[in-house]
Amino acid sequence: MIGLGGSVSGNGRRVSTKSALQYSPFWACVRVISSTIASMGVSVKQYDNKSQGYAPAFHHALHQIFKRQTNSLGMTPYNFLMTMGVNQLVHGNAYALIVRDPDTSEVVELLPLDATKVMPLYVNGGQLAYKYTNQGKTNYYYAEDMLHFRHLTLNGIEGLSPLMFHKETIALGQDLQDFASSFFGRGAIPSGVLESEKPLPVEVQERLKHTFTKTYAGLDNSHNAMLLEDGITYKPLTLNVDEVQLVA
Repeated sequence: MIGLGGSVSGNGRRVSTKSALQYSPFWACVRVISSTIASMGVSVKQYDNKSQGYAPAFHHALHQIFKRQTNSLGMTPYNFLMTMGVNQLVHGNAYALIVRDPDTSEVVELLPLDATKVMPLYVNGGQLAYKYTNQGKTNYYYAEDMLHFRHLTLNGIEGLSPLMFHKETIALGQDLQDFASSFFGRGAIPSGVLESEKPLPVEVQERLKHTFTKTYAGLDNSHNAMLLEDGITYKPLTLNVDEVQLVA
């Protein structure tokens, strides 16, 4: 699992939760899927002997949690489900601590946990539990006290992290995004050359370079009329096929 510190891809770029979400396509996919799931909500129903079917359980404790307020943090059911969805889509797992009333054992709130700080494991000869480490403190919770949403899984216990399995793709996309930004903003390659019929002193060359860059470089100046000094001509450079495909 990739935490906040990130993991280095093959091209040397560090991919973390934050940097991956700064990549627009990744952000968009996570946002659309998680918000769609959250908007569906959760309906709590119980079996009714009279009707021989399931009916809304308006008086059940879980109904209040999924229809009004999910926890003491002030999270609405929508925000809770979206938070769980984001963690599942990014890290492959989403965890929420089930807090119960000590007297009645009824569920009173669901507290989402940072997925990068939770580890499923077996204790006491095969009983599933969860190790949660936060700020140097470690707690263990049994499965009945943990709500766990998994992504694709190979062992049925822990979900696979899309961020970890696709870090190379994300890193490549970020590199292409950075290149395109540099290409269109400042120019990743020269767009042309200034030619003179006679040798120019160094100070004149520097002055021409500064003036030309200030007046004609960048998107804001891309259509400015070009005025050149006597004997100086501008020769545009064309992109090769590979460069055109890269920025297309």
